[in-house]
Amino acid sequence: RMGSRVVVVEEAGELLECQLMACLSSENLQQVVLIGDHQQLRPKVNTYDLCRRHKFDLSLFERLVVSGCDRAKLVTQLRMHPDVSDLVRPFYDRIEDHARVMNYPMIPGVADRLYWLSHSQEEDSWGNPQMLSKVNSHEAKLAVRLAQHLVYNGIDKGRITLLTPYLGQKREIKKLLPRELMSSYVSAGGDVQEEQPKGKGKKGKDKGKDKGKGKGKGQGKQGKGKADGSSRMIPGVRIVTIDDYQGEENDVIILSLVRSNPKNILGFCSIENRLIVALSRARHGMYVLGDWSNFEKDDKWFQVISKLEDRHRIGSSLNLRCAKHPRDDGMVKTAEDFDRKALHGGCQRDCDTLLPRCGHRCHLKCHPFDPEHKDVVCNNFCSRPWP
Repeated sequence: RMGSRVVVVEEAGELLECQLMACLSSENLQQVVLIGDHQQLRPKVNTYDLCRRHKFDLSLFERLVVSGCDRAKLVTQLRMHPDVSDLVRPFYDRIEDHARVMNYPMIPGVADRLYWLSHSQEEDSWGNPQMLSKVNSHEAKLAVRLAQHLVYNGIDKGRITLLTPYLGQKREIKKLLPRELMSSYVSAGGDVQEEQPKGKGKKGKDKGKDKGKGKGKGQGKQGKGKADGSSRMIPGVRIVTIDDYQGEENDVIILSLVRSNPKNILGFCSIENRLIVALSRARHGMYVLGDWSNFEKDDKWFQVISKLEDRHRIGSSLNLRCAKHPRDDGMVKTAEDFDRKALHGGCQRDCDTLLPRCGHRCHLKCHPFDPEHKDVVCNNFCSRPWP
């Protein structure tokens, strides 16, 4: 009806051929520009048999590329730090890093911006036919505790995404996420609410695509529904499946791979398109949680693991780094290790700073947040008058 002469299609590799053809019915159409990456996720089709027998999920974009159609190839990436982009280089003919990604800051609270924390904890769903989706509670606890540690060290919680292949694992992580890492709403008077304010007003403009800025509490439905017009939403840590995260990014990605079983079965984690999407969402840093002995049996994952081994970025313990005492590194393997090694985001030392209001010593362990101790509550009985 619009009579367009030129049609530009973004993420063309995710669009079914029948959907695309429906947009090309204009009599005035002269040019079609398809933009996308055929090596990332294919279109979603609910009936698996249509994909297996008839390749229904093969987009026109991918078909043209594979058949050798003339095309222009973009080779410069502007998202990932080179340490991260290096993981997907084996799957592309050529990738160059733009100058702007070279100077991304380090991730506070940890020694490395990229690390695979391996374990041997079997997935909960193995041998349990009643579980329809895959779950690994060990990884879920670890992912949440690592996110909390990064927030303690000054990373805005909206800049962190917890990524996983399985919906069951997403639910498990969301169940464990503490309230202080969720989204929140701040009123004009400065009051913080964990629920979206009810009332008449304009609809929120944020459609839920986290751009990685701000602090707050609560996952919530970002930007949906009605707000009172005087409140603003502060995004929290986002929990999302890989299939729902194509085209998006964040400063820090914590990737929970879930699969760990005696038969080394990876399921759809072995699909190259899904692997590429999972490893290419992070800007500043990425932390992979998974049983490397399970994944190294797969040829595609073996290439990734080999790169990490060459750079000593894979192991059974993650090296934390205290901002105040950088020599007091703590090695963590489990979620419980964070409580022993870095309870409040620092190290095992007592803070012992004199509180400005009462003069008592801070009762917390070493902590990088609130250095002026304005919000630390003294637990000691004190007869001194309140200033």
